[in-house]
Amino acid sequence: MSKLTMYRFFLPLATNAGLSTEHARKAWEAEALKLAGGFTLNAFADGVWKSPDAPRVFKDRIAPYDVACEPRVGAALEDAFWRLFPDQEALALVNLGPASIISRPADWNASAAATALGA
Repeated sequence: MSKLTMYRFFLPLATNAGLSTEHARKAWEAEALKLAGGFTLNAFADGVWKSPDAPRVFKDRIAPYDVACEPRVGAALEDAFWRLFPDQEALALVNLGPASIISRPADWNASAAATALGA
């Protein structure tokens, strides 16, 4: 079994010029599906940040994506971000820690589990 890490990528819903990034986000999603085997898109959120070099405050709508993958795949998805979102000055990326993808055991019995849970 591979050692997986859960990453959260915060992708913008609009470019710095206010144009939709839907095409870029869909392309990034395709990369995440191909390289990591999947992703989870959390609810859209509002982000606010300030450049350390200027007084301007930026307000963005963002799409937080969780991806469980090997670190090399996380790095490839970071590279994909820079390629697909060329106007962005920064990427917010969080390493959430170790992750596991657990397959259903071959001998798992659904009715016994339901009985044990009182269903």
